[in-house]
Amino acid sequence: AVEELWRRRLRTLLTLLSVVAEHDHIVPYAAAHPLMEQVGSTDKEEVMLKGGHVSLVAGPNAVRRMWPALAGWLARVEARPSWQLAAEPIRAFLAGIAFNRH
Repeated sequence: AVEELWRRRLRTLLTLLSVVAEHDHIVPYAAAHPLMEQVGSTDKEEVMLKGGHVSLVAGPNAVRRMWPALAGWLARVEARPSWQLAAEPIRAFLAGIAFNRH
């Protein structure tokens, strides 16, 4: 019960970046987009980049498109005072869940 309450709370606190590939036939936009509606946080961003499922994260186009976009997003998020305050309790909670699973 407590774990579920924490999970619900995390769904409203967490920052989300959803990166979707324009030509992804494995996880098309129609399958990926509902995640944005399911996450209760207002701190969420969806980015659609050119490429397919694999080329989104591997190869020269990924180096030019996805990885710089991800690095920029992470830098913006980590610079926020609210992230600095929330990061440690969230990490501790998630570590506890991972540790307690057998």
